[in-house]
Amino acid sequence: MIRFCTSLVIVWLLSHWLVESMNNTCSFSHFNCSDGEYCIPITQRCNHGRDCLDGSDEVDCVSLFLVTTNSILSILLGNKRIVDHLDTQANISAVEWNDIIHSVYWSSAGYIYWYDLNTRVTDVLLENCEVSAMAYDWIHSQMYFIDSLNNRIEIFSEKDPSIRRVLLSGLSAPIGLVVSPTRGYLAWIESQIPAILTADADGSNRRELVSRKLLKPRIIKIDLVSDFIYWYDECSNSIERVYYDGTG
Repeated sequence: MIRFCTSLVIVWLLSHWLVESMNNTCSFSHFNCSDGEYCIPITQRCNHGRDCLDGSDEVDCVSLFLVTTNSILSILLGNKRIVDHLDTQANISAVEWNDIIHSVYWSSAGYIYWYDLNTRVTDVLLENCEVSAMAYDWIHSQMYFIDSLNNRIEIFSEKDPSIRRVLLSGLSAPIGLVVSPTRGYLAWIESQIPAILTADADGSNRRELVSRKLLKPRIIKIDLVSDFIYWYDECSNSIERVYYDGTG
């Protein structure tokens, strides 16, 4: 485990290396370059390096989403501008995005909403849920979320939100949730222990990843390129990391 001390509480790992749009020549784990000649891994999309010969993998990348109490904005690196996407008129408890179909998900007051970044159309995906964190699996089109009222992790299909089930229960005040669709695992914080835990994407093989020297972990993010899991510890005012298998 490596510790990075900082005085700035910046969720810098909200940067996602997800694919924007894909045609049928590439699998869901790859991005199709605009010239139609090459497929590159999703993790090389928007990584600040030119991986497609035509540079299309670095065009109009959504580098950072900014979430206020009741609005969602984004910074586009391609033309260096801030886009005001929507004013939700309600307090946002969690947010997630899907760059494959240019959409954002957010939760508020017992609902999970879907918003299309292109058409600016919004709709309700799920109701009767108290959500404190969400994590989207773009390969299998599934959304994981923390039910803060019942201390559990649930999952539902984006294609049919009625297909909803409890994945993990009996958690100890879970806060924060990440998923690696390519590796097939989840990671989250249990704040009462405190500890960083992980499990396979189907809920099996639940195990503790880190607990020693944790004080008050509050934010968790994943680097899909290096497979490191990062978190911010509010008490020690530091950012720390561990490899997804518990080493490093």
